[in-house]
Amino acid sequence: MDVWFACVQNIRFIVEELNKHFVVPMKTNRKVALSKEDKQQGKYQRVDSLQLEENKTYQIWLEGIDFPMLLSNKSSKTRTVQQVFSI
Repeated sequence: MDVWFACVQNIRFIVEELNKHFVVPMKTNRKVALSKEDKQQGKYQRVDSLQLEENKTYQIWLEGIDFPMLLSNKSSKTRTVQQVFSI
């Protein structure tokens, strides 16, 4: 789906109501926690402030979402794209 549809309400609907998985590009200003403990303490960071290794996948918690997701940091010759996967 397009990044414009990647709001909290749509993500929760797809996973909780439709019981489906998805892949969506992530805007760099989205806030994530890198551990469940960070989420519980409200320690979120903007995606563009993270030091992410190229072509690596991270388990994350999006702000406003109660379940973990995967963040993939894929790089090519022209750009780097962060994508979120439901698990």
